[in-house]
Amino acid sequence: MIRLLALFSALCLLAACLSPREQCVANVTRDLTTLRALISETEQNINRGFARKQVTVTQPVFTICAAPNGKTVPCFDTVEQTQPRAEAIDLNAEQRKLDSMRAKERVLNQQAQRDILACQVAHPAS
Repeated sequence: MIRLLALFSALCLLAACLSPREQCVANVTRDLTTLRALISETEQNINRGFARKQVTVTQPVFTICAAPNGKTVPCFDTVEQTQPRAEAIDLNAEQRKLDSMRAKERVLNQQAQRDILACQVAHPAS
C-alpha cells in the first residue's frame, strides 16, 4: 500500500511537468498502472509465500522534559515507528486474486489503448 501511495505521489508531481497529451494518457491509464502495481505485489507475495505489511508501533524513548519548576528532568516519551511485518496468506486465495486481476488488466489494457488514441487525436502536437 505504501508503494502505491508513493507511486501516486510521484505521478502527481510528474503531472505538473507533462504536456496536455501526456496528462491525458496518464489520466486514462491511471487505473491500469495501479492494477499493475497490485499485480506485482501479489506475485511477490505468492513467490515469497507470505505478505509484507507495514505496521505502526509505539515505542517508548528516553528524553529530557521540562518540569513545572522550569528545570529539565529525564523522562519517557513515545514515538510511532512503521515496521515491516510478515503476514500469513492463503496462497490459493492469492492465486485466485492474481488471476482475477490479470483478467481485469487485459480489459483495462484494451480500454487504455482506445483512450490513448483519443488522447492523441485530442492533443495531436505534443
